[in-house]
This record gives sequence, C-alpha cells and structure tokens, in this order.
Amino acid sequence: MPLTAAGMRTLMRQMQEVHEHPVDGVQVRPSDTMTEYHFDLDGPEGTPFAAGRFHVVLIFDEQYPEVPPKGFFRTKIFHPNVAERGDICVNALKRDWSPHVGLRHILAVIRCLLIEPNPESALNEEAGRLLLEDYAAYERKATMYTTINAARADGAARFTLPVEATSVSTRASASAKGTEDGAEGQAHVGGSKLTVTEANCHPSAAAAKEKAERMKKAAEKKKKALRRI
Repeated sequence: MPLTAAGMRTLMRQMQEVHEHPVDGVQVRPSDTMTEYHFDLDGPEGTPFAAGRFHVVLIFDEQYPEVPPKGFFRTKIFHPNVAERGDICVNALKRDWSPHVGLRHILAVIRCLLIEPNPESALNEEAGRLLLEDYAAYERKATMYTTINAARADGAARFTLPVEATSVSTRASASAKGTEDGAEGQAHVGGSKLTVTEANCHPSAAAAKEKAERMKKAAEKKKKALRRI
C-alpha cells in the first residue's frame, strides 16, 4: 500500500535530513519507490563485521510514521538479531517505536546493533547461543560470513565522514524539530537503554576490542559455571 500524503511528507523531510547530514558509515542507494529505502552499511571497526559492506532495506507502509518500517539485511550476516532471511529484530523498530523517531535515528540504531547485539531476543538462535557461550566461535563464524558474503571490493574506501562533518551532523540531529530523529536520543539496542549518537555507534577499534574481550570473558565464565552443574 502507498504512503499517505502526510506520511510521504514526513519521510521526504527525513530523507532530506539524511542527505544534508549523512550518517557515518552509511551510504544511501537509489530506489524506484518511496516505500523502500535502500542503503549500504559498513561494519563497525573492531567487530567481526568490520571488513564488510551490507545492503539493508527499510520498507514503509501506509501507516508510517505511526507504525515503524520493517528492516531487512539483503546481505547475509551471522548475527543474533538478524534472521536467516534477513529480518531485523531491534526494540527501536518494535515495542519502543515512537512516531517521533526519525530516519537518521533508525540508521544509527541498526548500525549500533552490529556493536551491541542482544542474544536474549535472538532471531538467529545459533548466533545468540554462541555469543553467550563461546564468543571466539561466534566471532569466527561472523567473520567468515562477512568475508564470504559482504567483503568490500579491493580498494573500496569506508563510508567515513570528516570529523568536522560528524560533529555538525550530530548537532543537527540533537537540534531536530521536537524529538524527531532520536526520540530524545534514547533507544533500546541490545537489551539496555542507551543514548544513540555517532560517538557511541562508531567506537574506536580499541574500545570495540575491549568490548569483545569482555564478552569473551563473560562467555568463558558461563561455560565454567555450566561445567560445574
């Protein structure tokens, strides 16, 4: 079903905002219809997805923005919150949805999901189990999927904004009309509430590695506990 006139005006305004203030690591693809929004997403540094470029699509129906778009990875990915057929499970597009959440915020949340997976609400049960019980195995398989299905072409540069542009983009998002494009900057990614900004969605390689080490230690601790049972 096509978007309503009001929904189309809202989406066009949000698309223009993304055009004027791009999201770091995201490149919009051309689309033949207003109801589908295609983009390429570079895997965040320090994650098993870092070498990949993933094609993602958002599908809007006639009730947008009262109901969230549906999100799909068109590129195969091994991730707890992405189903085999590509469906994305993230609270910001489900129970935490608000009509005031804008397109830029949706893009940031999906990218954050690659940094903060939530194994407790996994669509891919194997990925969720490995993330909890054997992070090293999870990392190997996620990296393998990335290499096979999503590797960037040789010499292809990452979609990276200059520092100045990232700063301007962040300020623009924070000052957007009302709470649009962030719903006060809050979203549930993984299982916890956090502020979504370019800063915490694009950690340094060192910070991402530190997070991975914490996840590995947590997985090892759980394995030892299970052995004692």
